[in-house]
Parts: sequence; structure tokens; C-alpha cells
Amino acid sequence: LDHQFAISQYRYFAAAALTHEGFGRPIPGGYLVAKREPYGVCGQIIPWNVPAIMAAFKIAPAIAAGNTVVLKPDENASLSTLELCRH
Repeated sequence: LDHQFAISQYRYFAAAALTHEGFGRPIPGGYLVAKREPYGVCGQIIPWNVPAIMAAFKIAPAIAAGNTVVLKPDENASLSTLELCRH
């Protein structure tokens, strides 16, 4: 179940990256335009609990925005995080 939830995070942000470039909507006092502007390198640390979900919460939005990710899992995390990074 954890991996299914993590997959849904990757799918959500992949869809957002494809559909929201230049997408605009009116807001009070102006107009909001979503723009893909990467920050660069994002250093991210995840805890030991539910590592697949925690990695998805960190990696998916950063990659969708065009950033590079340096992920540091907890040393007690499961091997699923290492497998994810290996591929």
C-alpha cells in the first residue's frame, strides 16, 4: 500500500509538470501564473518511517520543477530507498 501511495505522488506531479506550464487563473488582486523555475540542487533528508512515501513527497515535486535531488535517507531506512535511487 505504501508503494501505491508513493506512485500516486509521482503521477500527480508528473501530470502537473505537463499540464500547468503557463497555466493561469485569476486570484484576488491579480492573476496567478504557474511557471516552472528550477532552484537547482535540492538536498533532501528523509526519516526511517515509510521511506517510499517520504521519498516520493520530497523527490516528485522537486523533479517536476526541474531540480536536481540529492537524497539522504536515514541509515535505518529500508532498502526500498536504495533500490529507488539505483534505478
